[in-house]
Amino acid sequence: MPVTLSGRLPANHGLADLLYTLVEHPGHEHYVVARLKCSKTTKLAKDGSITAEVCLTAIEAPDPNMRADAAADLQKLLTELQEQRTGEVPLPLDG
Repeated sequence: MPVTLSGRLPANHGLADLLYTLVEHPGHEHYVVARLKCSKTTKLAKDGSITAEVCLTAIEAPDPNMRADAAADLQKLLTELQEQRTGEVPLPLDG
């Protein structure tokens, strides 16, 4: 089932704290913690396929200068969740 993301951010979101880092380092990836809910579903009459649209209800960005071990914990969690969903284990990268 396809899922789309609403283009609206929740009021009082935490991404503003990342503004400087986003502008100064546009190619870098950043972690956020988000909560979302389904805002609507659409069912196509021709084939019965359903699309869910989700909207963010909260989104926060950790401090860009967070401890290295905290960043590693977020990366580990993300990797574990992707492995559970896909069944694929990424190859380790040499640093």
